[in-house]
Amino acid sequence: MVCYAKQQVAAQRERTLEVQIKRFGKSYQRRLRKLVKASSRLGDVLYSFPAAAFALVSGRADHVRRGEAVRMIRDGAPLRLVGKTLDLPIWTRRLPPEAFEAPLGVFPDSEAFTRTVANHIPREPDDTAVWLRWLVAGYEGCDADFALWLARQKVHRARLPANVVPVFPLATYAWFSGLEQDVHARRLVTRPWHKSLTLAAAVDSMCAWFDRTILDLTAADRKRGTGRYSGNRRHQPYSFLPLRTAEALAEEGRAMDHCVGTYAGMVARGECAIYSVRFLERRVATLELRWFDGYDRPPVVNQLRGIANTGVTNETRAAVRLWLAQQDALSLGNPRSLGALPIDETRWRAYWAEYIALKGASGIVPPKPSNALLLRLSREVAQLSHGVSSYAA
Repeated sequence: MVCYAKQQVAAQRERTLEVQIKRFGKSYQRRLRKLVKASSRLGDVLYSFPAAAFALVSGRADHVRRGEAVRMIRDGAPLRLVGKTLDLPIWTRRLPPEAFEAPLGVFPDSEAFTRTVANHIPREPDDTAVWLRWLVAGYEGCDADFALWLARQKVHRARLPANVVPVFPLATYAWFSGLEQDVHARRLVTRPWHKSLTLAAAVDSMCAWFDRTILDLTAADRKRGTGRYSGNRRHQPYSFLPLRTAEALAEEGRAMDHCVGTYAGMVARGECAIYSVRFLERRVATLELRWFDGYDRPPVVNQLRGIANTGVTNETRAAVRLWLAQQDALSLGNPRSLGALPIDETRWRAYWAEYIALKGASGIVPPKPSNALLLRLSREVAQLSHGVSSYAA
């Protein structure tokens, strides 16, 4: 009778452990099952410190320290000390199993961070994996203050695939914002990052910073003139001014007596690009471009309207066609063309020197010019811009 009761208790525990194990990332469930068979206390850690259980099966720390952590758990040592052995700050105890789908990165562990961050863990366990990936990427790319700011932004609401974490351009923009004013790279930041900024405002400022960075690092872009986000694109005597803000679109709508002021949401989501077409600085038309076949294909003219939605002259149409044919993909918003831009090595080294010195060999930025890095930055800038606009909406 007693034996049967023990069997029932053991079976029930096995079932409840299995339910808990299935909350972790699928790739690690088999290893967790093996772990909990070694000791009942190791099974208890699935509930009391899910991050520690995950660390033991995902290769965190070295083999010696993982073995030491297992011995500590079996001996009933305080979980705070177990976490320290595995490089897990105590605040990670608050994370549910759903947060753990991929190998763990480096976590901020200052007292101020630990005291605050747990308040920003998403209420829904299914949101925690995305939240944690953004937080870790923010810390690795910048610092603990930036990571804590990201933790407050509810980034899991952005309409981005769960495995897309385009934090690097935002993190480097924030990092450069903290440099002294006399540093060249800092002077390219016109609106510095601050923890009081909203996510949308920070992304908008980051886009402007990225445009100036591209102009600064690429010799070809400096010769050509304007970049991805800025200024007038000219084809004399016509000029083409990109309209990126709600204010600029509203002003164009009032001046041209049409509804382009209502396009702010579509522009923010990257559905279209709007230009004010001017002849000798006088507004003559409003141009809408769309990428129906993706950003790797040239855009097409979706609309070209004069005042009060009237038609435009043949001369204006010809100027638009000629201007459009002469633009490369970068100037029209295609991030993939960055792979072909020549980079000034001297400027590259000067620009990234302090960042590379801080991050060392583990940093993301290579010491020599890298088109691949600019391509990654540009892709993530676009993802942030589109994802955050939908998140803000």
